[in-house]
Amino acid sequence: MRRLTRFLVLLGTDVLAGAVAVAAVVGLRGWVRGPTGAPEGIWVAVAAWILLRVAAGLYTATGLSGPEELRISTSTTMLGGLLYLTALFGLQVRESRFVAVSVWVLLAGLAWALRGASKRALISLGMYGEPAVVVGSGPAIHDLVRELRNAPEVGLRPVAVFCDDYPRGHEVEGVPVRGPVASAADASDRDVDHAVIALAERDVAQAMQAPRALLENYRVLVYVPGAFVPAQLWLQPQPVGRYLMLRVQNNLLDPTKGMLKRALDLLLGIPLLVLSTPVIAVCALAVALADGRPCFFVQEREGQHGRRLRVWKIRTMVRDAEERLDRLLQMDEAARAEWEQYVKLRRDPRVIPLVGRALRRLSLDELPQLWNVVCGDMSLVGPRPFTDYHLAKFPEEFRALRRLVRPGITGLWQVTTRADGDLGWQMEADAYYVRNWSLWLDLWILLRTPGAVLRGRGAY
Repeated sequence: MRRLTRFLVLLGTDVLAGAVAVAAVVGLRGWVRGPTGAPEGIWVAVAAWILLRVAAGLYTATGLSGPEELRISTSTTMLGGLLYLTALFGLQVRESRFVAVSVWVLLAGLAWALRGASKRALISLGMYGEPAVVVGSGPAIHDLVRELRNAPEVGLRPVAVFCDDYPRGHEVEGVPVRGPVASAADASDRDVDHAVIALAERDVAQAMQAPRALLENYRVLVYVPGAFVPAQLWLQPQPVGRYLMLRVQNNLLDPTKGMLKRALDLLLGIPLLVLSTPVIAVCALAVALADGRPCFFVQEREGQHGRRLRVWKIRTMVRDAEERLDRLLQMDEAARAEWEQYVKLRRDPRVIPLVGRALRRLSLDELPQLWNVVCGDMSLVGPRPFTDYHLAKFPEEFRALRRLVRPGITGLWQVTTRADGDLGWQMEADAYYVRNWSLWLDLWILLRTPGAVLRGRGAY
């Protein structure tokens, strides 16, 4: 019943998205050109689109990362639109080309947005995801169970652990241990057909045998050999004879994909800069009235390949900001500890009261950096251009990794934790982005940015 309910909810969400898209476009055309009905063929095309999404696995609950889900959702919609247009021209059907094109453009964004809302509702009700057992040992078992619980959108809900390190009844991150690793294959439950294997490096022989035994009892295995390997969104298995290899590619080193990223920056950055100019002017005026001039703040920071760049912001701090910070850190031990961990302060004495806090909460102070994007110094998406004292807290290996890309206005940790993420999380998120970059990851982050800004979590 849980699987059927989940399937019907996601299916109903797409039916709703299709109906809303058709009604909105037909209504707009009728308002401009006079009353008209929806083309009969469009409903057949929407039904075919839903079948495409069923075939692509969008109504199952496991195995899709956010960017991959966005890619499949958008691709199936564009393919549905292409097939519909091909049928119209091939059969010489007289239908509105405006409706034929606009429905699919609107549906691409609407279907993804409504699907995300439905998934969040299912997750909150405990209806999303497949139950899974976790088989493992060592520190890997703790971290893997924690990651699965913290990322319910992945669709694997740990319900039991098989581990040699703890007795039966012990809990690993809130999930009960049901026995040792060897008993996992014999204790399968008919309601659980997913197993996640994460054995430590010392258990190489056991790690090679575990999948063979478990495969007889579980339909799907997710194999995580060894301790930890940095996550790869676009990892691809590649059989070579009787061996299995994993293809890992760094998209950022592909000049063609670099050109696509720059094209996206210009395609979105120029109109965003034009539209945001009045907002920037109003914000600058508010700063001038609250704390005088200057209204803008310019600071040199490290950019791609270590080049220095001038980052523009609307000023949100008082003019003697650094002196105030030094005094506070000398007098307040708790503030000093918070600064060491986050390089941020929740109650920052440097921020201009009311105006400065409002601008920072909504990230409006970052809007002038759209000029940096248009000039090519920055990208819409990428690691933030940290100050030199912030960068100094990271190891050189990580700093070298960051230099491979242009810094960005928004990024992975900005749409997840914002300033609530400590230095360790900032390293993980930026490294993950650099190693996994793709156009779909950029689009996924851009689509999540408005929601992260409006929620204001971690913004101070």
